[in-house]
Amino acid sequence: YALTASYGGIGGKGFEMMAVVFRDEKPSKENGNWKPAEVQEDCLQRLRDAGHGEEVLRVAEGCDRFFELGVCERPVGLSRWHRGRLVL
Repeated sequence: YALTASYGGIGGKGFEMMAVVFRDEKPSKENGNWKPAEVQEDCLQRLRDAGHGEEVLRVAEGCDRFFELGVCERPVGLSRWHRGRLVL
């Protein structure tokens, strides 16, 4: 799925941000790929393959920075850190 947001920066300058989330069964490093050209190409292709609409593609195509962060599934281990408290 893809999440988009518009927000204001210093001096009222507007910015667009997009987060594209996907699942991949291949092993990956947690700080995956920082080569912007490769990440941009992969991201745009994933969006097209998933059938995202033109509005989402326009935002993605207008982005000037791309990076990939691997989020690896971790087994739940509450007993290691919660010490009788619950954090939500």
